Amino acid sequence: MWADDQVEQLKRMPNVAYATIKAAEQFPAFVQAQDKTRASEMVKKRRAEATAKSKEWSAKVSDLHKRLEELEKVVTDGGAEALAVLNEVGHVTQQLNTAQRHHDALVSTEEHLAAIEADPSGYWEEFLSKYPGLRDRQITLAQYLAERGHFAQRFR
Repeated sequence: MWADDQVEQLKRMPNVAYATIKAAEQFPAFVQAQDKTRASEMVKKRRAEATAKSKEWSAKVSDLHKRLEELEKVVTDGGAEALAVLNEVGHVTQQLNTAQRHHDALVSTEEHLAAIEADPSGYWEEFLSKYPGLRDRQITLAQYLAERGHFAQRFR
């Protein structure tokens, strides 16, 4: 992990105070905690969106099944032309197939979210390797130590 690499580089530097090294050793755990927090917030948001979409598509599927039952009743009663009913059944079936594709996408989203929850640091490492410009927005070891009062004498 990149945080471990920064700590190892600091340990190889000459004239670094023991307290600074000890504080730096906490940096990887701090980064992992940050990654976990960001991942859990993102998963929570995406899961809420997926749940809302799932409810929407479930309602649509229920409506489509009701429509198919109505069409079946119309056919059994003989109250409509066969061609019109066939066209309507084809349209409803097409909409059901679309709903199934959306359901499959939501299942895939849930699997992805479970993978993120299982390894949040790994997810962020992979994400930042795809988009390296975003790594600049993460806290560095120097910033972490400066926030905790280490290296202050060097910046005066």
